[in-house]
Amino acid sequence: NVIKLKPEVPEDLWHLEKIIRPGDLVSGSSLRKFTSDSGRSERKHVFITIRCEKAEFHKGFNKLRALGVIIGGHPEEFVSVGSHHSLDFDVGDIVQIEKIRWTQYELDRIKEAASSAKKPKMAALILDERDAEFFTIREYGVDSLGKISMSGRGKYTDESRDAKNKYFGEIYDLIKSTAEKIIIAGPGFEKENFYSFLKDKDAKLVKNVFVESVGNTGRQGVFELINKETVSRVLKESRFAEEVKAVDEIISKLHTDYVTYGLKEVSEAVDYGAVERIVIVDSFVFESKGAQALLEKAERTRASVMMVSHENDVSEKLKALGGVAAVLRFKVS
Repeated sequence: NVIKLKPEVPEDLWHLEKIIRPGDLVSGSSLRKFTSDSGRSERKHVFITIRCEKAEFHKGFNKLRALGVIIGGHPEEFVSVGSHHSLDFDVGDIVQIEKIRWTQYELDRIKEAASSAKKPKMAALILDERDAEFFTIREYGVDSLGKISMSGRGKYTDESRDAKNKYFGEIYDLIKSTAEKIIIAGPGFEKENFYSFLKDKDAKLVKNVFVESVGNTGRQGVFELINKETVSRVLKESRFAEEVKAVDEIISKLHTDYVTYGLKEVSEAVDYGAVERIVIVDSFVFESKGAQALLEKAERTRASVMMVSHENDVSEKLKALGGVAAVLRFKVS
């Protein structure tokens, strides 16, 4: 029941946060501080196993931290069994996880992480005549990489043309180093104007660019893109997009007989074998033994599970329904 994993991208660390549960044994290399016989403070490399109490992915630092109580390790003289310790994992570090039993969901999540690491990453530039914001669409949600605002006023003057060229030039500097596919979107015609600028500026980059219309700017513009069929071929394999669509399906069917929500109601539907898919907020799983028992029961009935990241804005809609909902195969009276 021991699996060793080597994260290759930050998203892998995020997936591991969703896999590691309280009580799991997590092992890895660490630095511990000791005081030598001479009284001098030293740091020693040790290999430590903890009984995990909590795992957290810190996306600002691209780091996974597992916290718990030390149960073993080596060299033994530098391992304080019974004391609390945190193991920090970066991309490239070996993470060893031992469980009493691996669920099918957890094993599928590992396969998903291995597959998604090979996919091209997505980015979105949302702009209008005054403001542009550049986002990366990660497995765990949307991160803003920077915002540009146009300076200068007036139209059809040398000053306004200079301001426009400066605006486009600053946007180009913001996006040029990305190796990701980029969707340029926004209301009005500014997206087409910038696309024309980009074709003249960087023929190589423009090959990875798509143009789309949205009514919103900023972060809401990215969420609007997710539900547009014309760009679904670009975004369909993103975990973030899958979570958004899963919750939107629940909301759209909320007043039909084919959706139920709340822990008690979903559990009863699972007992009837009526559940096709469970959609649940990840933090609810970690905080509720009832939710954990529900997923184990669902696995036996072959109901699929979509765990929605609490970092994803759409999780708020699911939290309002009690943190869990299900799409049903048939009506439950």
